[in-house]
Amino acid sequence: MTLEKLADQCMKERGGMWEDAAKLMRHRVEHDAALWEELIEPIIRSAIWGAVRMSSSNDRRAILRRVAHQPSNEGLEAVAERMLLDWPLRRGKRLADATADDLDVEIQFYGQLARTNQRMAVFFERVRKRIRNGRDTVAKVWSEEKLQALMAEIQEE
Repeated sequence: MTLEKLADQCMKERGGMWEDAAKLMRHRVEHDAALWEELIEPIIRSAIWGAVRMSSSNDRRAILRRVAHQPSNEGLEAVAERMLLDWPLRRGKRLADATADDLDVEIQFYGQLARTNQRMAVFFERVRKRIRNGRDTVAKVWSEEKLQALMAEIQEE
């Protein structure tokens, strides 16, 4: 079941009356634990994970800014070491409190990110090779179909 399918069902049952259909849909989701788990929980988890990622990203940037702006007489290495212990990890912990399992999650994440970034670098490099002068755009030289084929080829490498 998807939210769209449930909405469609409710609209049909309420004869196209959208306000009545919305009430029926809300009632069904609120009173059916399995439906709630299937339809609403993923949305909530995604929103929470997005907030955690954004917060962690902001924390990381703040740490890096503080490290970059420390007076040289304080000892940049000592400041960086102290601040890096506060580095926020995916599971919401600081680096200082990380276990081996927490670090494995970070290794997996950053390893996958590195592989994805490498594939994207190869993709853009190959796209760039066909742009001969400063006036051409990608759309003039590449079709969507050819770009899709190129991306698929790189994904398989």
